[in-house]
Amino acid sequence: MDWIESIKHIKEAQRNNRLVIFVGAGVSKNSGIPMWGELIRAIADEIKYNHCAFCKEEANIKCKERYNFTQDEYLKIPEYFYRLCMQNDEQTGDKTYYDFIKKTLHTDVESNCIDDIIFQLLPHHIITTNYDTLLEDSTDVNARLYTTIKEDGDLLSSSNDHYIIKMHGDFSNPANLVLKESDYINYEQTHVLISTYIRSLLIDHTFLFVGYSLNDYNLKLIMGWINYFVEKHGVTKRPYNFLIQHGEANFFESKLYESKNIYVIDTEPILQNYDVKSINLQNPFGQSVYAYLSYVKDERKYLKFVSLEDLLYEGGKLLNVYNKIGENDFLEMIRKVDKHASINNQILIIRDEKIYDSFVELLDINNEKSDFIKKILKKVGLSKITKKELLTYNQYELEVDSLYSEIFQIYINNDYQTLFKKLEENQSLDEMLYYTILLDPESDNIKSYFKQKVIPRNNLVSLLIYKIQEYCSCYGLELLNTTEIYRLFTLIPKSSEYCICTLKKLFSLQDILDDIEVKIQKLEDEYIKSPEHIKIIVSDEFTPIRAIIYNIYMFCLKNYIPFHKVVNLKNLYTMYAQAILCTYHYQKEIDFPTYELNEIDIDIITKYCIPEKIEKSMKKYRVDKLNVSKDVNIVIKFKNFCKSYFLYRDVNNLFSFHAFLLLFYHLDINENDFDDITNLYIEILNDIATQNSISVNFIHKSLSYFMTHFSNRLSTIQANKLLRLLFDDLKKEEKRHYLEFKDQDIYVSEQADILTKASISKELLKIKDNDKFIRGIECFYDCFENDILEEIIYKYLNDFDCIFIFNRIIEKRIIYHDSIQHYFIDKIENDSCRKSKYFTFYSQQYIECCIRLYMNDYPFDLNLLTPYKETSDQLQFILDPETFDYSLVDLTDYFWCMLIYSEKTNKYFKQHRLEILNERLKKELRLNGSQTNKYIVLLTKLFSAKELSDLLSEDENIKNF
Repeated sequence: MDWIESIKHIKEAQRNNRLVIFVGAGVSKNSGIPMWGELIRAIADEIKYNHCAFCKEEANIKCKERYNFTQDEYLKIPEYFYRLCMQNDEQTGDKTYYDFIKKTLHTDVESNCIDDIIFQLLPHHIITTNYDTLLEDSTDVNARLYTTIKEDGDLLSSSNDHYIIKMHGDFSNPANLVLKESDYINYEQTHVLISTYIRSLLIDHTFLFVGYSLNDYNLKLIMGWINYFVEKHGVTKRPYNFLIQHGEANFFESKLYESKNIYVIDTEPILQNYDVKSINLQNPFGQSVYAYLSYVKDERKYLKFVSLEDLLYEGGKLLNVYNKIGENDFLEMIRKVDKHASINNQILIIRDEKIYDSFVELLDINNEKSDFIKKILKKVGLSKITKKELLTYNQYELEVDSLYSEIFQIYINNDYQTLFKKLEENQSLDEMLYYTILLDPESDNIKSYFKQKVIPRNNLVSLLIYKIQEYCSCYGLELLNTTEIYRLFTLIPKSSEYCICTLKKLFSLQDILDDIEVKIQKLEDEYIKSPEHIKIIVSDEFTPIRAIIYNIYMFCLKNYIPFHKVVNLKNLYTMYAQAILCTYHYQKEIDFPTYELNEIDIDIITKYCIPEKIEKSMKKYRVDKLNVSKDVNIVIKFKNFCKSYFLYRDVNNLFSFHAFLLLFYHLDINENDFDDITNLYIEILNDIATQNSISVNFIHKSLSYFMTHFSNRLSTIQANKLLRLLFDDLKKEEKRHYLEFKDQDIYVSEQADILTKASISKELLKIKDNDKFIRGIECFYDCFENDILEEIIYKYLNDFDCIFIFNRIIEKRIIYHDSIQHYFIDKIENDSCRKSKYFTFYSQQYIECCIRLYMNDYPFDLNLLTPYKETSDQLQFILDPETFDYSLVDLTDYFWCMLIYSEKTNKYFKQHRLEILNERLKKELRLNGSQTNKYIVLLTKLFSAKELSDLLSEDENIKNF
């Protein structure tokens, strides 16, 4: 096995946190500490032990045989020395022995760069037979992660995931040093825990021996443990072990070590392609060791010697844990060889010509590796590989996996009853768990499914997915917090981090949210500035947003990660819906093909978005009619969704009704479909109302939207049902069930028949709870005749909301009395006494009502509001139009617009029109193209057509409108 192949195995062990590095004397030699043989020679000189006494030749200090000791002598010479020391003085003999060893090794030196790079590899454990503290003294930050074990007791008192095991002890406890023969003989008895612990690592760890020679006794000891382990347990397959050596081992030695599953790696060839000057070492052995370890550490250096086939094959093994590989994960792997590679609309763009040619060559052959790589590309969802040059494109077509599986099609059609039947047939635990968490999160089965899941051993990515699945489930939220998941992220080796890019981004999401926000801003800017180029914009600006969202959507779906309902992901999906709606911005003004919503778009909008924000976006972009693909039947989806609700009654799914209604309003729904939709919706509301746990208020937003936008299409029967349902919900005893609707939301009473309204009015008058009674009147006032309504309102005037009172006056449902003026003044005075920002909002509402009553010719004395004029620009204007600062007029404020249109006040605005058309407004006209027409129409109430044209013609951006 060559050094390139060995690094592949070492990196795999490193990724799986299964790498153990043995550090021998050869590493410390680079800091100037003598090798083991030099120590033995010094001891031999001290006791005058050499081979000259047995030699027939004349004694010669330079003779090679003088110190050519056997392995047996390497242990006996220290033993002889120790015995001599003890014979000379039993009390101080051991001290003399240990002092000599310490003096000979002179360990007061600094760590070297090999010590540092060992820590940078972050092995699971480091084991050393050295007595020095060079490893502990390393300045590398990772050294702080390791606990030093010097004796058995340390294993009992220290708990850590990373150890420096000094299996031969150190000078902090000289009696524990292992050097002489008796130390080795008694090792199993004196170091029971350490030897047992090291042997346990033999089962599933890769050992890398650094700084040992082939005849090192310590190495032979480990080999003996391996033999014992293999013979006793009959192990035939276990991880490889490696011994680094500078220079090639002889054939017989290599084969002997390979039989023990230890491969001798010659690192000498590495220096031929390495910048030796960059290594702060003089020793060739040290240089080659450092170079070897640097290739383990720095993947980019190592990959220069690795073929594209091996990169994709080995890297793909980590990614193969996914059913759908994230584009970012795959790109991080590819960018190791082509840092400018990218993916656009399912097309892999390779910038490096050699890499592209290697891709094509690799995919054109059929073998095990090539087939596996094609499988990985299919999991990414790539359709083509292209080489982008200045003028030409070379493209290689790929086989694309089907997007819509049978299970997915059933799910996306919201037919959950059929879905679970199919899941039971398939017997897929992952699918069953995923869809149960999404659709029936309160199910007791979830806990059972988690217990049945089997996580592959030593696969941190699978464990990470499992923990995220737990986190996303109701079961998981009871078990763990995000701390455990973030800890798992940190355990992934740096060289393997590419395989969790998508998971990381999903779990934090902020980077993606920021990126999408910037892209949407660009999309909006382009629509405002260059509406004539929208066909290009949809492609250039919108497509990248969709690609990001689809990649996340399919990644979660196919990997069974129920992340869709997590709040931040809902925000992300809502931003995507906003981007879609932005493409409809000039739908009326310019004739162009609008974006066509497909199955996935509808699924995202109806299940995973925030409806209130979508509604705001529809208003912002003035969306008229949506364009939905012909093969998407949204009515069937809604019907299935309603049927599925009755099966599981997950209250979280109730928000989907609002989203469906938003879509229906912007689609051409025929009368039959509308009747079906309405009847199902009322049936859902009735089901909710009959449950004691929730009220129809739980879907207040969707119900309010329904009554506001669809009430005019209701039949009398439907209106009666809905009105009765709402009233029955009000009558519930629990105070939290009070209706939260504004009076203008309940339009259905106009379609309801007289008998239904009369019945409700009678029952309402019987309500004794004052708060509930007042709320009922505000919601169901239309069920009363005018004279009865007026009598009730003036009897309980101070209990009613001011907006409600104002609207009934304007509608002429009640007659204006002087008490109304006192009512509003009291409201404002009481609010101002509280001196709260929250109540100031209501004060402004009260003041606006007063002004509008005055503008509608009701005898309201606005001078009574003089003490509060600082709270309202409009009030200041009404009270003193001659001295008012007209630069404060804001044409985006509907109230100012109403005052400009009013004949009562228009003359003042005309007199000060140039102050209104200031630079601030012109800037607003330039930036807000969508609102410019409205502004221009409003300004025609102040300027003549010619005057306005002359004033605005100097600015081309405004002139175009």
